[in-house]
Amino acid sequence: MNLKKNCENCGKEFIYSPLSRKRARFCSWNCSSKIKKKEQDEKRRIAWASESKEEFLAAMEKRFNKFVIKKEGCWGWNGCKNKQGYGTMLHRHKLLKAHRASYMINHGEITKNLFVLHKCDNPSCSNPEHLFLGTHTDNMIDMTKKKRNRPRAKLTMAQVEKIREDLSIGYTMAEIARNYNVSGTCIFYIKHNKCWRE
Repeated sequence: MNLKKNCENCGKEFIYSPLSRKRARFCSWNCSSKIKKKEQDEKRRIAWASESKEEFLAAMEKRFNKFVIKKEGCWGWNGCKNKQGYGTMLHRHKLLKAHRASYMINHGEITKNLFVLHKCDNPSCSNPEHLFLGTHTDNMIDMTKKKRNRPRAKLTMAQVEKIREDLSIGYTMAEIARNYNVSGTCIFYIKHNKCWRE
């Protein structure tokens, strides 16, 4: 005789045979895998909460070593990278930058509000000898010294004045954007004095 029971994951009622499924808990494999994953994650969180700093760093180093390419000079990164080119890794459900992880593994904890800066100016490098701590101000000074603060504006003031003339004559924003190889939004902002104000 088939029996009815509610699924422990979704709450949906399902029919099961007591002979084939003595300990039926879920309506499908999908519900079963979701709950088992939650249970595993909870066990991990409990284990991680009780681990010491040394254990945390040892586990981080093990993960870090899977992706780092140790060589002479700058170390390469074989894992994921963000848009700026910095290596990233997932550790204990947290996304860490590879150079920060490298600094923590080799030099200890990073004080709050401090940045890990590169001597070599290579974002993907995680060689601890190429890293040093600094504040946001130190980072800006370092950027200026190394001439990384290149101007980002595509237009000059003379071009902006010409664009305003073209707008007053009757050219469309789309035509002007094509002529100057910029977005229509840029021309819209110039037209409405949201940027490039006199």
